[in-house]
Amino acid sequence: MLKISIVSIIVFLVFNIEGKTQGLNDLVISEIMADPTPSNGLPEFEYLEIYNRSSNSIRLKNWKLVIGTRYSTLPDSVILPNTYLILCAKANISHFTPFGQVGALSSLILPNEGASVSILSSQNKLIYHFEYKATFWPSSKRNGGFALEMIDFKNPCGDKRNWSVSLDKSGGTPGSKNSVEGSNPDFQPPSVINLEMVSNASIIIQFDEKIDSISAVNLANVNIAGRKVTKVSLLVPELTKLFLQLDLDLIPNETYALRFTSISDCQSNLKRNIQMDFGLPVQADSGSVVLNEILFNPKEGGVDFIELFNRSNHYLSLSNWSIGNLKNGGYSNLKMVTHSNVILNPNSYIFLSTDGYIVQNQYPSDKSRFFVDIPAMPSFPNEEGSVVILNKEGHLLDQLQYSEKMHHPFIHDVKGVSLERRSAEMVTDAPQNWQSGSGISGYASPGLKNSQSTNIDNEDTISLEVTGISPNGDGIDDVLNIYLSFSKAGNTADMDVYAINGRHIKSLSKNLVIGTSDNLKWDGTDSKGEIVTNGYYLIVSKIWNADGYLEIFKNKVVVAHH
Repeated sequence: MLKISIVSIIVFLVFNIEGKTQGLNDLVISEIMADPTPSNGLPEFEYLEIYNRSSNSIRLKNWKLVIGTRYSTLPDSVILPNTYLILCAKANISHFTPFGQVGALSSLILPNEGASVSILSSQNKLIYHFEYKATFWPSSKRNGGFALEMIDFKNPCGDKRNWSVSLDKSGGTPGSKNSVEGSNPDFQPPSVINLEMVSNASIIIQFDEKIDSISAVNLANVNIAGRKVTKVSLLVPELTKLFLQLDLDLIPNETYALRFTSISDCQSNLKRNIQMDFGLPVQADSGSVVLNEILFNPKEGGVDFIELFNRSNHYLSLSNWSIGNLKNGGYSNLKMVTHSNVILNPNSYIFLSTDGYIVQNQYPSDKSRFFVDIPAMPSFPNEEGSVVILNKEGHLLDQLQYSEKMHHPFIHDVKGVSLERRSAEMVTDAPQNWQSGSGISGYASPGLKNSQSTNIDNEDTISLEVTGISPNGDGIDDVLNIYLSFSKAGNTADMDVYAINGRHIKSLSKNLVIGTSDNLKWDGTDSKGEIVTNGYYLIVSKIWNADGYLEIFKNKVVVAHH
């Protein structure tokens, strides 16, 4: 019989626990209780839960937990594969022992408003990073007693998209399977959200999610016309920012074309041919940047935002700009936009909010857009209020006094509806220069050209992309695109489909506020969702506005099943 000594077993176990090099996301933070009061059944003390995703046991000797700028040494504990460890303050350890394996910290402070949280190995190698915000909790659960839980451990880079408030009646599941656990894969490639000038010869590109380190630092993947990129670094702990060092200083008043051949996120979703222009910024003068859109009454779970438009021909830096309110002829409640030299390109848009992810999620678009998250926004009351934008010297760039009465009169519920500027050339404070975002755009267009932008070159027309469709699911002409073009903003559309004999088939819109350039679709189905028979059909559109404009448009389309 084979005999194995106790010493051999101990050596084997120690080697398998300490001899394995841990990689990024092998150990993750899986639950965060930042505000335990009032309790829904759990101990009224803050805690973190960590989870071992790897196939190896992990010893935490000399590992560190970083919350903001505070470092704590993790307990010398061993976490088996696919198991949890609850972290809490040493004084509270007895309260969490009934829930599972507990590790004691000298103290644990998790700010309610949010914080950056990282785990470092004994070699100070980044293992996991996550930044939570108060906006991750819905407003109904922001008063305490509910934990944030990771949804899918196979998608550890998902950040906000992979977290949700606990569904457990006690408010959390420390040491146990998360109540929100489920499949939540990431199939979206990364997008650029802003560009920052660090110096005349270095820049930082920020993405909307964590980037794969191998593709990110490949010099062959990045090119800047007229300059050589000598170094590319992925900044830690965020893993969302790429630092690029150039061989020579940039020249003022020059435009440079930046191109990534390809780049992928840490889930290997690849994006090819990312292109953008940039240049050295100049000082913004009054009138060079205007307020272009404002959302002051957000959807449930949403946040306020404002959009800026650079109507000049210069690159501008948002460094040390501030936004605030008007009060007694002066400015109040001023909030810093950023300390970084984030660039706003000529004739381009950028939106500001406390959580750009929420804004993009509630107003989705397949177009890329730039934004900056700021710690806090000024007060934007739902009924009426004001907003000012100041440059770093405190000089006024633009101001707006708004009212919910400026919304389209046919929109009865303005929650989640932004006010969009019609023209960058008209006076900002003129009420007639603002209109509700179009219904087709989702009632807002943050970071994009406004749906209600006045275009005097537009003719009032409604046209069809094709004269015939074949809704048979083959991917060719299955859907009819209907293009709407109008010279003035604020129109409303009723659009219906009729058979050639006058029989009503389907309503495509009813009292829908439309933009100056919009489009609707018809998928060839009737009001019951069934594919219509072959033949000719009429798209009848009634367009009107509060000024008395009324026009009827008729477009013929043939449906043919092949």
